[in-house]
Amino acid sequence: MKRITLLLFLLSNILLAQVPEGKQVISSLYIYDLQSGESTLILKEERHFEAPNWSPDGTFLLINSAGKLEKIALDGKI
Repeated sequence: MKRITLLLFLLSNILLAQVPEGKQVISSLYIYDLQSGESTLILKEERHFEAPNWSPDGTFLLINSAGKLEKIALDGKI
């Protein structure tokens, strides 16, 4: 049976420009299993990253951080 998953990306502030001086952005990346209802935190860091995407074969994720693509293993290792 094929597992259905949803990739969730959370950013502590809607717009990076709205972060008050002296505060930091915390970006989080979760995988949410639609069948079981369980979510798994993959990555949480005190920096801005965006645009998470699955690899074509579904074995890793790509994120954009500071204009560079980063490969993220499903266990959160960069």
